[in-house]
Amino acid sequence: MTQSELLENLDGPILFQPKAEKDKMKGQVICYSGENYLTDIPTRDDLVTENNEGLMAILEDALSKHQDIPFMAIDVEESTKFTNSQAWYVLRLYSPLINGQKAAVSIIGIQVFFDILIPDKESTDAFEAKIRGILFNAIKSFKIEHIKAFSFHGYHVEKKLYLCIYTVNTKQKKMAMKAVQKKKYITASDDQFTYYRKMACEYGISLSGWSTINEIDTKALAYAQKREGRCLAKVSPNTYLWACKKKHQ
Repeated sequence: MTQSELLENLDGPILFQPKAEKDKMKGQVICYSGENYLTDIPTRDDLVTENNEGLMAILEDALSKHQDIPFMAIDVEESTKFTNSQAWYVLRLYSPLINGQKAAVSIIGIQVFFDILIPDKESTDAFEAKIRGILFNAIKSFKIEHIKAFSFHGYHVEKKLYLCIYTVNTKQKKMAMKAVQKKKYITASDDQFTYYRKMACEYGISLSGWSTINEIDTKALAYAQKREGRCLAKVSPNTYLWACKKKHQ
């Protein structure tokens, strides 16, 4: 079959071509671009409803009784949520539930941060004043905390002093880091692309193992099921951490 003939056959759903046309398609590799929906193809929710074998009722009963829900993340999404006209960082974990439904767990309240090494010859207060001046011109909102930590590079007997800069989301973090690094100051915890890995390390959250969800946002659940058939839970990082530990005890 030539490429032009193949394209002509792709004008209609392949599964519903006449038998003679189907026979012609045998042995062909078909690339589906995903640009158009295939009509009469069952959706995920249709398959769940048809094959749940009572699992839907078990899940609904567990949700109504606020019981723990087994959960293993298979996909991760970094996003933001607007609260009081401010975009706050949100980490979403996706997984199928026991009945095959897609679930999304939104972890809120995550503190986005990076660190700045305080030079040996500078006093902590004087250096903080300099950094505040830099950040005031770079981002809208931030918080500064003094910490001690071992430097990632080289061997050090003692911990060094750092300023920990908290921002509301990863975009603000990048802008703040760029302004600080432009002044030739040394930064740490400054990965710009996969902050969720840093968050998982800081809070001890497994992004691939089993855990349980025990705080369900019932309003979000009802809204999501009505629109997308998707179960949602909103938890804090500490709640999710506790759930992970509980599962493995």
